[in-house]
Amino acid sequence: MHDSAWPEIEAAVAGAPYPALVLAADPQRADEELLRAQVTTRSWLGAVVHRSGGLVLDHGWLRILGSGNDEHHLASLGEVNDNVAGGVIVAQASWVGSSPGCRTPPVSRPSGISPRTPWAGRTASKATATGSLP
Repeated sequence: MHDSAWPEIEAAVAGAPYPALVLAADPQRADEELLRAQVTTRSWLGAVVHRSGGLVLDHGWLRILGSGNDEHHLASLGEVNDNVAGGVIVAQASWVGSSPGCRTPPVSRPSGISPRTPWAGRTASKATATGSLP
């Protein structure tokens, strides 16, 4: 828990040029998911998993998985990984631009994907399990 990346994430969320929502985490579930992910909170991935249920950016255009959030129907990172044929999905995203000391490269919004797609609003694990991803 020492030297957590969470303050960096909070600063990035506060400075985001579009709406960024940090979903509440259940402390017990967050501890379990962090152990399941086998990463530390020094990494952005570990900090997001342990300190949030996930992040919802730009009105749902981008969802970053954390420890899961039932209210917003967002699966945890561990649930999605378990449903992808035993593989591991890890994505890094940055909304702070590239600058010295920035841990992740800047990314742009994927074209052709909208929060209104047929699988929007489902948890990632359900969308993957039903094969309804485009």
